[in-house]
Amino acid sequence: MKKISKGILIVASILGLLQVLWFVALAYPLKPVVEVIKSFQLPRDFLLYTSLILAGISTLIFLVLLMYGIFVPVKHQEVSFDSANGKLRISKSSIEKMVKNKVKEIPNLTDVDVDLKILGKNRQAKMFISAFSTEEQNLHRQGENIKRIANEQLAKHLSIPIKKTTVDLKPNLNRGKVKVV
Repeated sequence: MKKISKGILIVASILGLLQVLWFVALAYPLKPVVEVIKSFQLPRDFLLYTSLILAGISTLIFLVLLMYGIFVPVKHQEVSFDSANGKLRISKSSIEKMVKNKVKEIPNLTDVDVDLKILGKNRQAKMFISAFSTEEQNLHRQGENIKRIANEQLAKHLSIPIKKTTVDLKPNLNRGKVKVV
């Protein structure tokens, strides 16, 4: 989650919790609130239970939103490196292309797709790689090979710590080319 989205979510949650306090204030006999209630001529018990139910629902919703805003890790769109010559920034899409091109070098693979998420303060990477293999056997071994190559690309060349790599390798049962008319 981006920092600005996280900030907006936290502010909205705090405002929602203030709304809960307002619902609770409706349930207790404050003089201005009592005057408004008397103008509607509704039974007091009905308003009391309605406001408490709405306060409970709002409390649950806004507490969940607050926890989500606090604990969801920040997603980054680039990786930056500091050196004596300056700062180098590499975008997420260029890293995905680099890993994709390296994985495409493996024979018997088609339709390779790489999805990279850079998460947290330490900028750890989560990768999801999907591909089709013309081999119907040894898919597990080929998947482990793809995972190893992708992890080497990130760890050795870019010094990005890898949190998790998932490879979805399926056999390509349709070996013929599809002709689009």
